[in-house]
Order: sequence, then structure tokens, then C-alpha cells
Amino acid sequence: MELSERLKQVDHLRRAAMGNAKFKASAKQHESALKPKSRALAKSKPRSSFADWAGGK
Repeated sequence: MELSERLKQVDHLRRAAMGNAKFKASAKQHESALKPKSRALAKSKPRSSFADWAGGK
């Protein structure tokens, strides 16, 4: 399992090195997804509404 994960990582790196534009774009999206989304949170509804919907008032 760990080996296949490592192979996937290496494949991603290889594709990025080759200059696959589509892959680079998706990698950038993934990077931004890991960073804190202060803007996105400001735009989205407050978390309390989700808590209410889930029943955790």
C-alpha cells in the first residue's frame, strides 16, 4: 500500500517536471486547498448554520 502511494507521488512529480499544463493546474488547486482559506470562509455561510442543520445546536 505504501509503495503504491510512493509511486503515485513520483508519477505526479514526473508529470509536473515534464510540464503537463493540466497536471500543473490541478497541483496548484491542491496546494491552495491545503492552505487556509480565509477568503473562502468569509464568502461562505457561517459554520453555525451547518451545526444547526446537523442537529448540533
